[in-house]
Amino acid sequence: VLFTFVFLLFVLYVFGIAMKHLTVGSAVGASYFGNVLDSMFTLFLHGALLDDLSGVMRELRNETAVACVIFVVFILIAALTVMNMLVGVLCEVFRAVSTLETEELVANALTERLGEILRRIDANGDSVISRVEFASILDDAASIRSLHEAGIDASGLVDFADMLFEDEDGSLGETISFPKFIGHCLEMRGSRAPAMKDMVNMRKYIRQTTQQMMSQLEECNARLARIGAGSKGTGLRSRSHSSSGKTMISREESSSSVSTTRASTTPRASNFSLLDQDQLLEAPTSPPVSPSRGAQA
Repeated sequence: VLFTFVFLLFVLYVFGIAMKHLTVGSAVGASYFGNVLDSMFTLFLHGALLDDLSGVMRELRNETAVACVIFVVFILIAALTVMNMLVGVLCEVFRAVSTLETEELVANALTERLGEILRRIDANGDSVISRVEFASILDDAASIRSLHEAGIDASGLVDFADMLFEDEDGSLGETISFPKFIGHCLEMRGSRAPAMKDMVNMRKYIRQTTQQMMSQLEECNARLARIGAGSKGTGLRSRSHSSSGKTMISREESSSSVSTTRASTTPRASNFSLLDQDQLLEAPTSPPVSPSRGAQA
């Protein structure tokens, strides 16, 4: 607002000097632009506020066309630009003040209602909300209705419970103070415009979630490594059992082959002995020669 007023004052001063020099020695100059202050007053009254604009324009047109053109340029800058900008700035200020007051009313109403509920469910009376008391607040129908009237999603509070109980150093706590809880609830309203703090909180939430996922992945990898080591040991034991079994089978096969060979050679020997006995039986027998006869022969 102050910048708009300063800019308007600067425009009035510059165009006041120009109109004063352009209307020197004329009737309209003597009437409206006698000096710089009179020129600035005339420009503000008839050019910015548009009071009796047609009469001043006719007199300027009858005196000098250049001054008329300069006066039109001033109207475009001051009345249509600067004044509208001033109105817009004032409306924005009023809107910001109204929003701030509305937020204060909502915060006071929510603090009062949730304070009554907390006093009812707070067993130890320390005015600090624990995780159990937080779950009790969200189970209460009156608290859910109060949160809904303030534009707060109760299910969203459940999803971001870890962020609510997060300490300053990033570790998860078990309790949270009541004013801090109200502040977090007001920050999670759907009608609230996002701010830089929300971006920082989102970054912290993403980092925390990523760390949890990485720790879970490392735990899964460790479990898979243990399972793989166990299955590898089982495979080695099964291989040793199978190799020992194969060795025993090969030994049994070799022993059986040896026994089979022995069994196959034994009948042949018996057959040969039987044949020899038959030949001996079939051969002609000659009488034994006495030693005396042999000597005589």
